[in-house]
Formats: sequence, structure tokens, C-alpha cells
Amino acid sequence: HRAELERSVEEAIARCTDELTARHREELERSGEETTARCTLELAARHRAELERSVEETTARCTDELTARHRAELERSVEEAIARCTDELTARHREELERSGEETTARC
Repeated sequence: HRAELERSVEEAIARCTDELTARHREELERSGEETTARCTLELAARHRAELERSVEETTARCTDELTARHRAELERSVEEAIARCTDELTARHREELERSGEETTARC
């Protein structure tokens, strides 16, 4: 009887161990999946924040560069316009001065 009882007890222990192992495996797998999902969400949130910051910084830098470029182009354009107007005014005054000089010479 002792041998049968020992065998029966060993089998019961083995069966319980297998059941507990199976249960723990399922719990661990579920826990692992939940942990993975949580970590994935946290990483996604972190990356989203980093990407948003990066996009904002890039946008600001590009805006600054474009503003500087446009400022330089506008300054050049204004300088060219001033030079052109100055040349036109100088040419007009020269013509008026020449006409005035000719009239004065004729009058004299």
C-alpha cells in the first residue's frame, strides 16, 4: 500500500505541477503581451513627442532660412529699383539742364 500511495502522491504532485506550470505560462504570456503593448504605447507616445518637436524645430529653421533669403532678395530688389530710378532721374535732369542751357544760350 505504501508503494501505491507514494506513486499516487507523486502522480498527483506531477499533475498539480503541470497544471500550475500551464496556468503560470498563460499568466506570464498574458502579462508579457500586456507589458509589450504598454511599452509599445509608451514608446509611440515618446516618439510622437520627439517627432513633433523635431518637426517644429525644422519648420522654425526653414522659416528663418527662407526669411533671411527673402530679406536678402528684397534688399537687392530695392537697391536695384533705387539705382534704376536714380539713373532715370539723372537722365531726365540732364536733358532738362541741356534744354535749359540751350534756351539760355539762345536768349543771350
